[in-house]
Amino acid sequence: MSDHRPPASVPAEVDIDVGLVRRLLAAQRPELAVLPITPFATGWDNALFRVGDALIARMPRRSVGADYIQHEIRWLAHLAPHLPLPIPVPVWSGAPGEGYPYCWSLVPWMEGTIAGNATELDLPAVATALGSFLGALHKIPVPTDAPENAYRGTPLRNRTEPIFRQLMTMSGAVDAPALRALWLRLMAVPGWKGAAVWAHGDTHPFNLLTRAGKLSAVLDWGDMHAGEPAPDLAGAWMLLPPEQHPAFREAYGGIDDETWARGRGWGLYYGVTLLAASRQGAGSAFDRVGQQTLARVLTSGDQ
Repeated sequence: MSDHRPPASVPAEVDIDVGLVRRLLAAQRPELAVLPITPFATGWDNALFRVGDALIARMPRRSVGADYIQHEIRWLAHLAPHLPLPIPVPVWSGAPGEGYPYCWSLVPWMEGTIAGNATELDLPAVATALGSFLGALHKIPVPTDAPENAYRGTPLRNRTEPIFRQLMTMSGAVDAPALRALWLRLMAVPGWKGAAVWAHGDTHPFNLLTRAGKLSAVLDWGDMHAGEPAPDLAGAWMLLPPEQHPAFREAYGGIDDETWARGRGWGLYYGVTLLAASRQGAGSAFDRVGQQTLARVLTSGDQ
């Protein structure tokens, strides 16, 4: 996780350190305040701190992250029993205090290696596990008060301007003309006509945990929402070579070709976004995964 950090363009809105986490625990869970507390990772929206051996404190560093934490607290316990892999269901909902303005949470520590940093993966097993997981998630009934997401839950065409703007800055690093042409073709695919499904919203390899090369948990549910399935399918391009896509689709339980094509478009979008983030300081792993994703998107055809 050391290579998973926000770009410089995503500054924190509050300062969070070990002392603050310890003071919050002392006020709200004093039995935990005596445990070792160490910084673990910093993402776009949250700073993570290890609390003892068994817990992670998720501390929003931006106001939008505070909203996302509330979604996790409200909904993950509802989703977990229906899913074939573990997810980090919060075990404690922390309140603002000690000068810190946001709600926060404690989630279980899950042992493993982030898929985006893993050096060896059992790709057939990962393809089957990820397809099965997303197929199960997308079949869970969606209540009327499920969260929405104006960023992830929009048609592909709404992301055209940022994609083309970012591609203009990547001359020589990617095949920008081919990516623009593919984007325009995928953007024209008819949109989702079905009922809203539960979506994770951010299935890139840095949110997937592995053990012994196999998928072991799905992390970071801040972007969860009710919407269409295609953005989640982008994970197939970000993590898997095209020859594993048929196994993914079979394990999912049936993906129509239009939804699969839109998933490919979201893979293109996330690949460009990861490359842009790496150029702003998010780390070399983002560059590697972004390049791999775009190569797969360009060569996968309609498989």
